[in-house]
Order: sequence, then structure tokens, then C-alpha cells
Amino acid sequence: MREVLIGFVLMFFMLSVSVSAVDYYVDKDSIGGQCNDNNPGTINSPWCTLSKASLEVGAGDIVYIRAGTYTTADNGCVLLMRHSGTSESRITWTNYNDEEVILRGQAIGIKFNNQEYVTVDGLTIDNINIAESVMAVGADFWSAEHCILQNCIIRHMSPSVDLSGGRSVHLHSSSHYNQILNNTIEYSGQTEAQGDDMGECVWIDGTHNLVQGNVIRYGGHNTVLIGGDYNILRDNIMYNNDWGRVMQTASPYETNRHLVEDNIIRDSGDHTDVLIPNPNVQLQASNTIFRRNRVYNGLGTGATVTSYGDYESDNVRIYHNVFYNNGLDHDSEFGYALQVNEHVDEQLQDLDVRNNICYANYRLDAENDVNLRVIWGHHLDPEDLTNVEPLG
Repeated sequence: MREVLIGFVLMFFMLSVSVSAVDYYVDKDSIGGQCNDNNPGTINSPWCTLSKASLEVGAGDIVYIRAGTYTTADNGCVLLMRHSGTSESRITWTNYNDEEVILRGQAIGIKFNNQEYVTVDGLTIDNINIAESVMAVGADFWSAEHCILQNCIIRHMSPSVDLSGGRSVHLHSSSHYNQILNNTIEYSGQTEAQGDDMGECVWIDGTHNLVQGNVIRYGGHNTVLIGGDYNILRDNIMYNNDWGRVMQTASPYETNRHLVEDNIIRDSGDHTDVLIPNPNVQLQASNTIFRRNRVYNGLGTGATVTSYGDYESDNVRIYHNVFYNNGLDHDSEFGYALQVNEHVDEQLQDLDVRNNICYANYRLDAENDVNLRVIWGHHLDPEDLTNVEPLG
């Protein structure tokens, strides 16, 4: 009898969980039925606004958004998250049946605001062009954990000084264990030629965040900047023709392992404000592993390891990468595969460079056919370098 009772209790619990998950529909143009925020939110009686769905949605629910351009403000955002899912019952926001859903017209596209276990899939945050854009942040992760942004298009962020110069995706220092997967993220901020270079396509902070499988291009300052701790940048295609540097790790504090692996990093563009050709990569944070990346067609050097001011670059590991055809600006000081810059004694220690392939980096003549490295600035003690051949 006791076993039967337990069985009924379990069946009731499972039934209650399955019944609680609901599919909701937002359809501002009334494609499937006349929309009204007083409707039940079904496909035939949908809601009109994303804010109504944000107020009603709960763990396990899916919000299907019908085709249209959504611009209605919700506290300065187009879509402001209000509720969390759970590890077993995520909240999902997605476009219905691959229809084109565009979010634009507010300062922030999507804001995760103290949420957990929320997925956004297949939406487009598109502001037509940067000149007309009033949006400075496309997807803003504020105190978000275990949230996923995937299969989205995010483009044309305004170079707003008040909102960090334009960031298509911004993971704040309070955000952890989030994933940015298989998106196209492009056109954020402005180039040095347009004024001061500013803006990133992706700014990664916090801890244990993953950025994987994306196409990331055209960021004013970088396409990607990594701070925080234990963040991963993997299997992305990143390029920045005629814009700025492609990617940077940067933190003025002692950071724990970042992992940058299996990416294509190419086509840095423009010059810095002191007329130095931008490198493809700038590693300016301690304890970074940079491995199995293809780094090519840089206007300046393929990758620089830099210590400057409060930014130290100790214990950086550079393994199994391919650096080729960098130095397209033909500047003899900035046309190498790898360049190491120490501006203050003892700021850079324990650099480990091994098993990289370097070829066809700026070779004007035999004297300039130096692929692997140049170290300039202050003297580096031999013990600061591991597995790097002595300089000739």
C-alpha cells in the first residue's frame, strides 16, 4: 500500500510539473489572431507586447515571438527579463517558426537583470545602421547566471560614451556561467578614423562565461575584450577590416586562467591614436592560455604580449598557434608574428611560447624576415621567459 501511495505522489508531482510549463505567443502585428495584452497569450489570442510576456512567464515556459519589429520601451529596453527558470526548466524566448523578429529603437535591446536559466534563441537586434541607432548595448547581462544567447543577429550599436562606447554583448562582472553561442555579432562603436576608437562587439567579464561558435566582426576598439576570471573564447571567427584590433585580454588585476582556443583571428585594421598599426591580438592579462588559433592578415603584429601601467601579463602560455601574413602595413617595428612589450621592469614574467608555426609575416627583405618575436622596452631577465629561444 505504501508503495502505491508513493507511486501516486510521484505521478501527481510529475503531472503538476508538466502542466505548469506553458507556451505563450507575442504577435504585435496580429498575424495569427488579434493581439491584446488582456488575451491569454495563445497563438490565436496572442499578446501585443514583450513586457506583458516578461511579467507572466515562469520556469519551463516558452515565449514564441511572431514576425515584426518590436520597439516598445520597457524601462529603456526592448525586452527586460523579470523571471528566472531552473536548471531543469529553463525559460525560453524564441522566434516562431523561424520568422524574423527584430528588436530596435531603445538604449538596450535585451537585458538580463538578476536572472538564471533563461535562453534567448533566434532573435535579431538590428538598428539599421550605426548613424541612426539609439541602442548602445544589444544584450546586457547584469547579474545573470546560466543564461544562453544563441542563434541571434546583433548589430549596429551606437558609440555612446554614457553606455561604454557601444557593446553588442556585455557580460558584466556580476555575471557567471553564461553562454554566447552561434551568433552573428557585428558593427559596434566607431573607428579611430571617426574619432576616438570605442566599442566592442563582445565584452566578457565575470567568471566561467563561454563565447563559442560565433562570427564576430567590426568593433571600434576590439571585436572581443576579455576580463574577469576563467572565461573561454572558443571556435569563433573574428575579423576587423578597417576598424581596430581584433581581440584583447585586459585586466589590471591578477586574473585566473582565461582560455582562448581554436579561433580564427584575422584582418586587424586602422591605426591606434599614436599611429601604430593595430595587431590582431593583444594579451594584456595574466594567466592566459592562447592555443590552437589561426592568426593572420594583421595590419600590425599578429599577437602582442603587453605589460603596461597596472596591466601585468605574467604566466601567459602561447601554444600550437599558426601566425602568418601579419604586418600588412609594412612597418618594420610592428610586423612580426609575436611581439612582447615590457614597459616596466619585472612586470612580465613566466612567458611560455612553444610549438607555434610562424611564416610569411612581413618580409620586405631578408633582414626583416623575422617571424617569431621582437622584445623591446625594458630588459627582460632570462628567467622571465620559458621555452623561448634566446634573442639573436
